[in-house]
Amino acid sequence: HADRDDGQRAGDDSAAPSVTAGPIRISDSLPDGSVAAVFSDERGVQIATGPQAPPVTSDQLTSIANASPGPNQPFSYPLDDDAFRWITTTSEGHSALTGLPLEPVDQTIGRLTVLMAIVGGLALVGVAGGGYLVVRRGLRPLGRLADGARAIADSDLEAQVGAGRQRLSLRREQSSAEVAELSAALSSMLEEIDNSIAARDQANERLRRFVADASHELRTPLASIRAYSELLRRGLYRDGEQSDLFLGRIESESVRLGALVNDLLLLARLDQGRALAQEPVDVMSVIDDAVCDLLAAEPARLVQVRVAADTNTVIVADADRLRQVFTNLLANIRVHTPTEAAVTISVEAADSDLVVAVADEGPGIPEQAQESIFDRFSRADSGRAREQGGSGLGLAIVQSVVLAHGGAVSLSSSASGTTITLRLPIAGETQLPAGLSADAAPAAQ
Repeated sequence: HADRDDGQRAGDDSAAPSVTAGPIRISDSLPDGSVAAVFSDERGVQIATGPQAPPVTSDQLTSIANASPGPNQPFSYPLDDDAFRWITTTSEGHSALTGLPLEPVDQTIGRLTVLMAIVGGLALVGVAGGGYLVVRRGLRPLGRLADGARAIADSDLEAQVGAGRQRLSLRREQSSAEVAELSAALSSMLEEIDNSIAARDQANERLRRFVADASHELRTPLASIRAYSELLRRGLYRDGEQSDLFLGRIESESVRLGALVNDLLLLARLDQGRALAQEPVDVMSVIDDAVCDLLAAEPARLVQVRVAADTNTVIVADADRLRQVFTNLLANIRVHTPTEAAVTISVEAADSDLVVAVADEGPGIPEQAQESIFDRFSRADSGRAREQGGSGLGLAIVQSVVLAHGGAVSLSSSASGTTITLRLPIAGETQLPAGLSADAAPAAQ
């Protein structure tokens, strides 16, 4: 410690200076390991050391002072093998040199380094452990997603997809937004798979039922044709009248077989999405033809056709297919209702559609059969339908043709009768052929 104060230290013998040079004096209570020296021309080099200071000579201190960059500028210079930090001061031609050992500082820095390393290591371990737990907790939902996916992949898809959807469902409040979004996406995907499996099963079931029914329907006329042909071939019945009867039965069964095959081919073409003919068709003309066919078969049947005022009954459609729709509807009524059951056909425009409702006052369709009434080979009374020659394809063709025209079919039935409603798009901007007016709809009959 170098002290330049010339003030009095009265009554303080322990602080009395032991080394002085002009205005510079050095206290004898120096810090441990420190070294101080005063340089003057009169007294040379005066040295003072603190406790546990290394031995030092005036030549060493002179060399150190010569290495100083300037007054009041700290610098490092070794003393023997020990590192020291020095500073020089000057006053009135005298100079002083003070040095402190760096070993205590190095030891303190070393202890701080070790302490910081330990604390940093513990903190790093704590952060890593905490981060691991947080990440594990955050990834736990993904683990459940992976477990659910593996459970589905390792077992029967159809049997496990429902359980997998339940495993993969996560409540949003228990997971992050990203995980919840992923879970929702996977659940939606599995729902689509579930729906696809259900649709596939239903399609397979319909296909099996269709093949069985088609085989049965085709087998029946083929068996009749084969039986009558066998009888004629063997010549067991040589009576001409009997032979004509057999040939007539063969012809009728062939016609029935041909009609059934044509219906199946029509449904197959509609299923393939083949384009229908597009031409202006007056629906009332088609309805009139179908009604005439019905009255020719049952003259006693009461049929009413009602057309709302100012109704445009001309649409763009396939005339042959549309004719088949109304023929099948009225043939279905003729087969399944008594002659006393009146028929009412109502035609009106609704928005951009032409709505045609075909109602009968028959016994109605059983409730359990209404859901599948438009399925192929579906029959409300299968025994009676086969006996009267029905194949169960009539209403299936009606629905397929109307859907192919972009329309819709609906059914309502009760004990007092059945109503089938068709919605067909109206041809609002179609160029009609000469001589056919959109307002030339027949009057209500």
